[in-house]
Amino acid sequence: MTASNQIKWAATLSHVREVSLLGSADLAYWADRLKAQDLRPIEHEGKARVMILSADARFMGLVFRELSISVAVRPHDNGAPDAAFLLGAWNCRRFFAFCERVFFKTPYSYGDVRVGVSLPTSLRLIINGTVHFAAEMMDAGGLDRRVVHEESSWEGPVFFPTHGAKPTDRKLFFAALKGRAQTYPFESGHSLRIQPVNDGDALSTLLDSRFTPQQWSIRQDAIHSKSKTYRRTEAPFVPSPPA
Repeated sequence: MTASNQIKWAATLSHVREVSLLGSADLAYWADRLKAQDLRPIEHEGKARVMILSADARFMGLVFRELSISVAVRPHDNGAPDAAFLLGAWNCRRFFAFCERVFFKTPYSYGDVRVGVSLPTSLRLIINGTVHFAAEMMDAGGLDRRVVHEESSWEGPVFFPTHGAKPTDRKLFFAALKGRAQTYPFESGHSLRIQPVNDGDALSTLLDSRFTPQQWSIRQDAIHSKSKTYRRTEAPFVPSPPA
């Protein structure tokens, strides 16, 4: 790439405490829903792949927590890398959620996000005093025998909803996540609770697509990078996160 089309990174956060819940969902549901975005879900064992990611981080001295819901996708563009489609996200700081919506055009809202990184881990989203999402290990007994420790990373474009927009106005940003991860199976004794805020919101799509959690992923010390927002027709498709 030339200097003119290098990705412009808006922020790189170190020492992020991160918990993700990975799972599967109905492939046909997501194939149909993503058609309008000119995307298709990545198939894994006949299912779509969904990730619910929460982070406890610090930006410009301010501690914040956020939670996002994404589907793994592949653009129809030949040669484009695997990507994610951001269904919705919440930040515990109203100002940060406002900046995401106004300056980055991303589907963020305000919500009280709780992240429990220590075992037994948990995720929680509370809006107006109501718990709308909660996932908990409940009991970590015996999990030490099944934990996997590995260096892991993901980088690529992140698309997000552009309802009614022309194809040339669709937008995306680039993200890069890396750090040593601990992964655990989501077991029958663990709990998951989903209560949509509105019909058709990101939480309701989890229910409609029969989201099934499969694996926890925990990073105690991760690095998260995020770029500026690009028009899809103008974005470079080769992420190169800052060192």
